[in-house]
Amino acid sequence: MTDAQIRAARGLLAWTISDLAERSGVQQGTITALETGQTLGDPKVCDVIARTFEGAGVILLDNCCTAEGGPGVRLRRHGPCDEGLHPNQLSTENDQ
Repeated sequence: MTDAQIRAARGLLAWTISDLAERSGVQQGTITALETGQTLGDPKVCDVIARTFEGAGVILLDNCCTAEGGPGVRLRRHGPCDEGLHPNQLSTENDQ
């Protein structure tokens, strides 16, 4: 998990550092140090933060996701995906 992923995941959830600290049990100072790149962090602490985000619906994309552009975050989809109409389905009847 990168510093940018932590900041982005908090942003997607509209969480403050305090919110993340409360939900994960990780001290605010530790989270700040991770987010600013001052430390890579203890792997156990990073795992707790990752699991907290995942429990809230955030998907952490790792470095292996080169097709997705590298490491990042996204929200888990809730419910079915509405893909709309495909171009071959377009007609004047469904123009409205």
